[in-house]
Amino acid sequence: MEIIIRDLHIRNKKNNMRIGRKKVYKSEQVRGYEQDLHDEIMSQYRGPVLEGPVSVLLEITQPDKRRRDAHNAVDCILDVMQDLLIKDDSQVHDLHVKKIFGKKWCLKIVIEKMTPAESSLFGCG
Repeated sequence: MEIIIRDLHIRNKKNNMRIGRKKVYKSEQVRGYEQDLHDEIMSQYRGPVLEGPVSVLLEITQPDKRRRDAHNAVDCILDVMQDLLIKDDSQVHDLHVKKIFGKKWCLKIVIEKMTPAESSLFGCG
């Protein structure tokens, strides 16, 4: 399955969290971004939530060469994917992230279900 989301500024949660009374809150920017991302995914995918091990490729195209940590953006994207595309982000057995410099923001999500044989290839044993 492939989903392409254009012109949506990719945000990360790490620098946009607020601390309140014994609780950490998402900023308005992060909540808005997550809702926009949720809506875009829902408009392109109407299938069932995948269960079992999956392989995920995220291609993040950004319009400038400012330094951004890819792993912070990945956390936010995987959180939004839960219950829409995959049941839980712990299902991701193979994760590839590409950061590309282009003219506009773009996010490409490619998810493939893995066979038990493919998922057992990963590990130190």
